Amino acid sequence: MRALYESIWAWPGDLALIYRESKPREVLFRRELEAIAAARQAKLDIIVGSRSKLGGDPLSAASLARIPALKEHDIYICGPDAMEESVVGALRSLGVPRRQIHTESFTF
Repeated sequence: MRALYESIWAWPGDLALIYRESKPREVLFRRELEAIAAARQAKLDIIVGSRSKLGGDPLSAASLARIPALKEHDIYICGPDAMEESVVGALRSLGVPRRQIHTESFTF
């Protein structure tokens, strides 16, 4: 995702990355992502903490529904299979066309 965030074409202000981790020490490339965000005038939202600490799932349909013009953009998801399936389900329930959802899953 880091390479894609740096290289994918987008208008200034029209690119966003949501990075989700349970623990602060698990956030990789934070400084690089912040530098890319500044250079590209892109949005960067790093969400850290357990669901209980955050008051729910920050990648749920209700949370994702707050993203402006969600259905108008391509969405790239990378993470463990269960997270990927959950986010894809949330996006589909919000009416995001399948052709706009791109996934790359991994399992530890």
